[in-house]
Amino acid sequence: MGQKPDDRTMVPLCWNHHTGSAGVHLVGERVFWELHKVEPRQVAERCWARYSAEKEGRAA
Repeated sequence: MGQKPDDRTMVPLCWNHHTGSAGVHLVGERVFWELHKVEPRQVAERCWARYSAEKEGRAA
């Protein structure tokens, strides 16, 4: 069984982009991000910064 990745490296996806007909599981992670022209590491860093700021009660 695999280990759960750190939340800091995760990019939230809607159901369709995660599992559905447009999903990352259909084409693979690398191809998915290339098709959508997204740099997932940058998105994950922005999401984590915003989450951390909100958790500490300050604006992001």
